[in-house]
Amino acid sequence: MSTWNDVLPQFEAHLKQSGLAQNTVAGYLQDVRSFSLWVAECAGQEVSPAAFSSSDVEAYKQYLRDTLGRSPAGINRCLQSLRKFGRFALMTGIRDTNPAQGVRLLEGPALSIPRTLTELEVGRLVELAEARRSRTAVRDFAILQLLLQTGVRVSELIQLRLADIDLSEDYGILTIHGQGKRPERRLPLNEAARRALCAHLDQPRPSGASHLFLSREGKSLSIRSVQQIVASLGKAAGLEISPKTLRDTYATFLWRDTGDLGLLTERLGHKRPEVALKYILPPDHSGVNNGGS
Repeated sequence: MSTWNDVLPQFEAHLKQSGLAQNTVAGYLQDVRSFSLWVAECAGQEVSPAAFSSSDVEAYKQYLRDTLGRSPAGINRCLQSLRKFGRFALMTGIRDTNPAQGVRLLEGPALSIPRTLTELEVGRLVELAEARRSRTAVRDFAILQLLLQTGVRVSELIQLRLADIDLSEDYGILTIHGQGKRPERRLPLNEAARRALCAHLDQPRPSGASHLFLSREGKSLSIRSVQQIVASLGKAAGLEISPKTLRDTYATFLWRDTGDLGLLTERLGHKRPEVALKYILPPDHSGVNNGGS
């Protein structure tokens, strides 16, 4: 039977192959390792990765809350780590169930629920924006799709330069350079984002202009300009939206589709998983992925 010393290096390799940052990988490993030590102490002997139960995970949750006084956000992060490990154990045949999956997360202080769009609203918004015919329609549609499909902040979007995109028909990576203490991150571009960006890049542009998105005067866009573009596209679809609405929509559906708090934290550019916990909500919409995966 596999021991934790056997399995944790395999789990680490799996996390790294998933493209997670080293700090995120280290956080997952620390959470799972701490649980393995605690459950062994309770049992008086090592409990293998294949042997711990949902009751063990539930008891550990109570221990973190009642004995260690951990915050709901910190406890939920640990539970997400154990769920992640459980999925890995299922995938590799170490276990035939994920004992952490059914353990409920703790409710924390009231958080403002992000305003997100439904699939129908996204479909209407995208369809009408793509059908527009104006001087800036192709640019505006690319902005819309990039916000929807990557969740970038509007402050990051206006700083994007041509050199930050690695793009082909079937591959795309967007590099977001960290601002302040935020780390650099690389975001995959799905088919919908790639198609919109390719069309935008095919448009005439001033010689020597390095920013990805330009105003009619050939200068970089302002935050206010992007806000107005998004609001205008939303109004045409009967929606009151902002770039933040599109970021929240991306994040909410990424969580729904993956259940991966570490991935969600990285994609959004947060330093701590706790910041992303507001997106862990009961799924009441269907996905945002319009036009490609």
